[in-house]
Amino acid sequence: MESGPYLVLTCDLVPEPASRPFTIAGCVAVWLKEGEAMPGELMIGDSGEAADIRLESDITRDLFPYRLPSKATLQAVTQVFESAQYVTFYSTGLVIELIPQTEEAYQESLQRLPAHIQDCFVTLGYHNGPLATTEMMRKSKPNPTLIEGTIDNTDYLTEEERFYPGAIISSSDGNTISAGVLVRNGAQSRLTVAFHCWDHEYETNAQSFGNPDAFKAVQGDADTGTEIGYVKERFQSSDIGLVKLHDGITFQNQFMEFQTNAKALISSESIEMADEFLIDSYVMGRQTLKCLGIRIRKDSSREHLLPPPGKYINLIQGIYATSEPLIKSPPKIREGVCGSALVRSRKRWGGDVLSEGAIAGFMQFSDLRPKTLDNSQLLCVCEVLDDFIADGWEVDLVER
Repeated sequence: MESGPYLVLTCDLVPEPASRPFTIAGCVAVWLKEGEAMPGELMIGDSGEAADIRLESDITRDLFPYRLPSKATLQAVTQVFESAQYVTFYSTGLVIELIPQTEEAYQESLQRLPAHIQDCFVTLGYHNGPLATTEMMRKSKPNPTLIEGTIDNTDYLTEEERFYPGAIISSSDGNTISAGVLVRNGAQSRLTVAFHCWDHEYETNAQSFGNPDAFKAVQGDADTGTEIGYVKERFQSSDIGLVKLHDGITFQNQFMEFQTNAKALISSESIEMADEFLIDSYVMGRQTLKCLGIRIRKDSSREHLLPPPGKYINLIQGIYATSEPLIKSPPKIREGVCGSALVRSRKRWGGDVLSEGAIAGFMQFSDLRPKTLDNSQLLCVCEVLDDFIADGWEVDLVER
């Protein structure tokens, strides 16, 4: 069955991951056993029932199936819908993520919301609150060991005197994420991490943030691994934390699961729909993802997981698809993948570009549970790097 960017294949016996293609005829291949439920992401958004809406012509000209719209276009759409928290462009249409309300109130609101956009080729849909695969519902403590499969909790500093992107990083609380890449801004060199790994410490000890004796980062297990440094800064109100490494700690921007080094940060403007990417993480190793959309937060919205920022920024998130639902056998998006660098491997029109070492973002909130645990999960989000690049950050090409 073909559904938008997906091709769903139902089999008596699903082939092993290593023996099946990621895409077939340009569609992300989703493999299911006979009788298994279809993933919810195949149909996203409910229809409005009111008269069609007319938008400014410069907005509608930028909305086209299978082509990413600009940040300015999505921000303009957020202003059209007063009750929007987010606007997502996904493959062939817009999904307006509304402020959460009761189901009864939501159904009533659909009667007042426009069904289509006039003179526009993309669909229009609505969702009651954030989309299930991006909803901020963190577990008290990520525990990837509860998921079937093997994780790599190696302390590489002890074994090899250096560590790499995707290696396990632990906070003092025992939360775990994947190491990002080494970046620099002038004379400052930092390791990128997912800041929410230290969110509990920030909530209880914010006054010590930036102190070398707090917000410690450990490579390996929190109790037995090697302390590598501390989270010295956080970039604006994003989920990008920046670890200052201790003297004598060596990090190499060489990925372990595929042959390339991190070489450059790229902005969202250089990413196209259907570009393919790789991530490398201690919980799942190598996995392929495909860009299927982009998501923007309305200026007046606030992520409740993150401390109140001094100012709001337009948070742009790339939307990526894996061909394997969360609760199925590996490979899959799993807890602990947060912080992993997204490395472009294939351009939509340009073929294999893995050797360029282009980093498009860092995985974000992919260890969040869907609204119902029996839902499969094909989509995940990634924080893009536009503002980070504009602030002067780049890949540190010198081994530390």
